[in-house]
Amino acid sequence: MFNHNKSSCTRIGPGCRKFAADMFLGDVKLDWVHTFKYLGIVFNSGFTLNVDISYIRRKFYASCNGILAKCKSADEFVRLSLVKSFCFPLLCYCIGSLDITSGQIKDLAVCWNDCLRRQTK
Repeated sequence: MFNHNKSSCTRIGPGCRKFAADMFLGDVKLDWVHTFKYLGIVFNSGFTLNVDISYIRRKFYASCNGILAKCKSADEFVRLSLVKSFCFPLLCYCIGSLDITSGQIKDLAVCWNDCLRRQTK
């Protein structure tokens, strides 16, 4: 059985903003979207396929804030170990296989530096 609620269509390239004909899978019409999520990574369609790092940043800050809020009285090395174990992988997930710009990499580095600065307070 096919779950059509989890399927959508997107266009990438010069004709990405033009009207597209309706797409059907069997009897079900599929929606045209400009943003989609695949394996936990949010992609934006356009002239090229771009990665939306704001989603990654939100997930990282949420997990970092959750750990640091619960471990206020813990030793600094314990907090650092927890953040490195649970939060840092969120920033690095699929980073080698994604085509992201150097500006986006710097934005992710800022997230990590913010977290390190916050736990020393």
